[in-house]
Amino acid sequence: MFQIVAFLLILGIDLYAFQSLKSVSANFGESIKILIYILYWLICIGLPLVMIVSFFQYSKIGLMPSWGRISGSLFLSVLITQLIVIVFLLGEDIFRIFYKIFSSLTQSDEAGNVFASRRKFLSQTAIIVASVPFLSFIYGITKGKFNYKVHRTILYLKDLPKAFEGYKIVQISDVHSGSYDDPEGVIKGIDLINEQDADLFVFTGDLVNTKADELDPWLDIFSKIQSKNGKYSILGNHDYGDYFDWQSKEDKLANFNKLLEYQKQIGFQLLLDEHVKITKGDDSINLIGVHNWGKNLDKEVIWIKQS
Repeated sequence: MFQIVAFLLILGIDLYAFQSLKSVSANFGESIKILIYILYWLICIGLPLVMIVSFFQYSKIGLMPSWGRISGSLFLSVLITQLIVIVFLLGEDIFRIFYKIFSSLTQSDEAGNVFASRRKFLSQTAIIVASVPFLSFIYGITKGKFNYKVHRTILYLKDLPKAFEGYKIVQISDVHSGSYDDPEGVIKGIDLINEQDADLFVFTGDLVNTKADELDPWLDIFSKIQSKNGKYSILGNHDYGDYFDWQSKEDKLANFNKLLEYQKQIGFQLLLDEHVKITKGDDSINLIGVHNWGKNLDKEVIWIKQS
């Protein structure tokens, strides 16, 4: 039922946005209009189909193909662009409905041409405005995904030991290594981490999307992360492998154990409901790491400890 409702909703959005496209192209030549309409519907129908195929492949092998990720990003970009267009047109259509009711009662329809020209103007404005976020999304999909930013936050803690004043902790999260396909982009991120000259490095979950194998091409690169007082990590929800239909419990446990081993290989000390004491001079602080938790997590996996 959810899939049917989602399909009908997306189809309705496609049809509504299509009316705007028809208004804008009303004065174009017939062959150009046909070409525009064909391209529009190829995009609206083609992207969801490609996504469905990619998700089917993901359910079989546990890895999302790069073309599947690209199609998903493009689909969201087009959908948000359509929604912006619809917001512009919805108010005008509501006004048109009330005007039609008024015209039928007064036997007057003097504003027909005005509505047609206003519709075209609103459609053109909507498409121009919507093109800004659309182009931003395209930039984000291609180049912007490696445009890393460093966010600096100063924490003031009353009971912080004096030796730890000015102590620098670098934290990253949600790497999802199976989504990477550009070594240079990944290396750029690692270099930026090392430029921060961290006293302590922490990684706070989701090293992979589903399978430990996603990390295979990046083991050497991630092992180059530097920190004066160690590199520590915890698990995220994706790291437990709960988003894939495994053939057996043994396969799932083997994947989980492999991910634990990979954490060691890249130099991360994984904290599973554990703590470590970080010492500086005569002072110390405790770093605590707990299991990611939730009602759907497999209890046979979640309580595994590192050997």
